[in-house]
Amino acid sequence: MASSLGRLHVVLHLARRSTSASSSFQAASLPSRTMASSTYRQAKDWNADQYLKFAEERTRPARDLLAQIRAEAPQRVVDLGCGPGNSTQELVDRWPNAHITGMDSSPDMVDKARKTLPQLDFELGDLSTWTPSDGRPVDVYFSNAVFQWIPLDQRLPLISRLIEAQAPGGVFAFQVPDNYLEPSHAMMRETAADGGPWTAVLKDRQPALAKFQSVQDIYNHLSPLCASLNLWHTHYYHVLDSHEAVVEWVKGTGLRPFIDPLSNEDRQAFVSSYLAKLKGVYPVCDDGKPGMPQFDEREKTAEMAEAQDLHEKSPQAHSVAGAPECNGSQDAHQELQLQGNRGRAHGFLQYIRTRDFWLLLLLGQVIALADISSSTFSSLLSNKGTSIPAFQTLWNYVLLNIVYTSITIYKYGFKKWFKMLYTDCWKYSILSFLDVEGNYFMVLAYRYTSLLSAELFSFWTIICVVFISAVFLHKRYHITQYLGIFVACGGLGMLIASDYLRGANYPAQDQLKGDLFALLASTIYAFSNLFEEFMVSKRPMYEVIGQMGFWGMFINGVQCAIFDRSSFHGATWDGQVGGYIAGYTIVLFIFYTLAPIMLRISSATFFNISLLTMNFWGLIIGIQVFHYTVHFLYPIAFVLIVLGLFVYFVKEGSLGESTKPWLGNNQERGIDGVGTGRRAQATGHAIV
Repeated sequence: MASSLGRLHVVLHLARRSTSASSSFQAASLPSRTMASSTYRQAKDWNADQYLKFAEERTRPARDLLAQIRAEAPQRVVDLGCGPGNSTQELVDRWPNAHITGMDSSPDMVDKARKTLPQLDFELGDLSTWTPSDGRPVDVYFSNAVFQWIPLDQRLPLISRLIEAQAPGGVFAFQVPDNYLEPSHAMMRETAADGGPWTAVLKDRQPALAKFQSVQDIYNHLSPLCASLNLWHTHYYHVLDSHEAVVEWVKGTGLRPFIDPLSNEDRQAFVSSYLAKLKGVYPVCDDGKPGMPQFDEREKTAEMAEAQDLHEKSPQAHSVAGAPECNGSQDAHQELQLQGNRGRAHGFLQYIRTRDFWLLLLLGQVIALADISSSTFSSLLSNKGTSIPAFQTLWNYVLLNIVYTSITIYKYGFKKWFKMLYTDCWKYSILSFLDVEGNYFMVLAYRYTSLLSAELFSFWTIICVVFISAVFLHKRYHITQYLGIFVACGGLGMLIASDYLRGANYPAQDQLKGDLFALLASTIYAFSNLFEEFMVSKRPMYEVIGQMGFWGMFINGVQCAIFDRSSFHGATWDGQVGGYIAGYTIVLFIFYTLAPIMLRISSATFFNISLLTMNFWGLIIGIQVFHYTVHFLYPIAFVLIVLGLFVYFVKEGSLGESTKPWLGNNQERGIDGVGTGRRAQATGHAIV
């Protein structure tokens, strides 16, 4: 398990000014470091031993912050929020001849620091009103993870107050956590609000820390005080042994406001619930240890020179040791959160104006074309006297397995692949079974029922998808989405009417049996599409497609051996049939490759209404292949379906449907990949 600590260093060399000028700055009435918000006060003292369980990991960012301070021989150094003295020791090592003082609001922390470093002065105090006890100006202020405990609107004024009282040419350096959107901390808030016995206790206390100011806010507030402002965000990854170790880590800091106000019984229940959520967010690695959480922290460094040099201030922003698949700086997060909030009710035409929407629209039509092309090849095979549905589909699963399982093994290695196969075989076998049987029963439906009846059951798939996603995946549709579905289905109705008017229907061999097969196939398709949407939002696409090919190959192969043996004897086998089977396999391979991208960036609902245009594309192909004639209603029907696709997204925000409700507010349970909400949040574009 790893922790990600991002730090912005702020090293300020103060201008020369008189004492009276500095004393004219009036300090606001600010709370202590133990204040998580304006309504929450720490119920219990800090636990130094708990904090020091991860002393090395917690101290590393302090060392990196210290390395950026350009002060050779300061006389007076203060460690604000010194904790148990681990960061103070680093100051002693750097400046052994300086007079170093540590201050903290926690008696237990100060007591531990005094025992560890008896030669130094440690003071117990409230940071909001604290001033050096001897009245001497301070050359270097150093702060390791303190200011996040101050209410949002009072943090920067407090820093300014301390700067104003510093010695000329002094230095101010601090770092704070940037964990608000990380899964480990999002799960704290989710646990607090999940309706447990602790929810009522925590509701009024507001234990969650507010996000820190953006880089721009920090610059705007502090740049008038400095000559140069050096900002960067760093990720540190610390390997922890278990999910329980992650809980122990946050017990020393961020989890305290949530559990300290609770009774012993409720505290244990809260921690157990939180631990279960962590296990759902962070998968287990090959060696049995949990995956990668991120405990982001910011280090802020600014440098302030002489007053005459203030006009030369040159702020710089540096991204160091950044992890491209992780969350990045907080201002990006704030902007993305605003984008998400702009979404549904306030996003009129917002998504339609994005590049992603037009790519999605094109992608849907390519998939519809691939789908109808597979039906065309099936018709050509049937005309040749070779209609063996399970056999011809088998080769698609074989090809998917060869390509995508090979990619998965290359990415994971055999050990991890076999482990994934062992732990997730039930999920992928069910998904593959649904996929295989949906295809199989739809072929039987077309064999027994009439064409128009089979086409009508496309409506049922959409109804099932909407119902199942609302009930089981907690997806909420707004009125324009229902209207878009209605308009698109109206276009399908016009297509069916057109087929009826031009006499394209054929009689049913067994109407009831065929309709039941069509109903079953449509229902299975709904479950299959939604299950696949769920899986690709949480797992890499190559893994999901590879597993569908792997298990589908066995399931379809067994079904072929049982039900299709008799069909082989009377079938025609020649080069043309081989070409049709190859064509059928290729277009289905394209369909299965592109469908997960569409399910990620949109939804199973939009996926199915996009496929309604395939009858139109089938007619275009049929004009050339089967010499069909065009009925005047077909183009109108196509326009209606496409119009429905536009109406569906008319009120969506800039991220569309790429953010999934089951992945958390910040998509922390999802994967970062092509088409995902996390990719959209990180880059502004889900696809490219």
